[in-house]
Amino acid sequence: MYKKTKPRSVMELLNKNLSEREVAAILGCSRNTVSEIKELCRQQGMTWDDIQDMTDDGLYDILYPKKFKRTTNYVPVDYAYVHSELKKTGVTMKLLWEEYRDRCVSEGREYCAYPTFTVNIIINLAAMGFVATATNLIITGPTGAGKTYLSCALGIEACKKTYRVFYIRMPDLMRNFEDRRDDLKELTRYRKRLGNYNILIIDEWLNYKLNERDAKMLYELFEQRSGNNSTIFVGQFPVAEWHDRLGGGTQADSIMDRIVHNAYEIPSSETNLRKIYESKKLANLKAEIEK
Repeated sequence: MYKKTKPRSVMELLNKNLSEREVAAILGCSRNTVSEIKELCRQQGMTWDDIQDMTDDGLYDILYPKKFKRTTNYVPVDYAYVHSELKKTGVTMKLLWEEYRDRCVSEGREYCAYPTFTVNIIINLAAMGFVATATNLIITGPTGAGKTYLSCALGIEACKKTYRVFYIRMPDLMRNFEDRRDDLKELTRYRKRLGNYNILIIDEWLNYKLNERDAKMLYELFEQRSGNNSTIFVGQFPVAEWHDRLGGGTQADSIMDRIVHNAYEIPSSETNLRKIYESKKLANLKAEIEK
């Protein structure tokens, strides 16, 4: 019964001064269910202010700790170790999963499948441990693979935890630098503002090659952020191609040094999720027309 009812939604509607009967009608549940959720929250001393930033699953765990307790039989993943290893050149999540799997097999214990392993890594990222260590994230992959979606999901989660987050496309970033180039005071103020965000998300990273002047602007920005705040780089090109796209030379070396030596990569799927979504919409539209 409770899995069909969203307790957070119940409390949200009650907070809008709707009656228990009205809430039950809107959510398609019984009035007793609404009354029970309300009472359980009261017993926990929880008001809407306490609940509004929670997920339904999180609220379930509190209201029904025994009924909804999740258990797993596989060996837990050492996320601290995984995050540390991912910073090393050539180390991938696939290699770490194989290492984890082989260790579990040698000990005669169960292990989680690779998709579960990768999903759990992303969920662990959402706990914002990478922000505390000022670690950068590099999300690469083809068009439509969900890179922007993932970066924004992490950004939204960070906002919920009161971190300051800023999202910008690289073409807009470089245009903003260019617009302020003749006003050194304004340029410095803008760069410092970007440097102070806990998380800076740069989408469409290095979609085009930079000239020396633009590369210098980026160097000044990452010099300020390096070791202090996290940056999420979202783009199609692998790290191996960045040096050339940053203009090459010692300046590109300096920029790379401030990015990749304290970062780990999250390669996205080769599957074009956007095309799949569009094909599903087209199939649904066709089905409607043929009715």
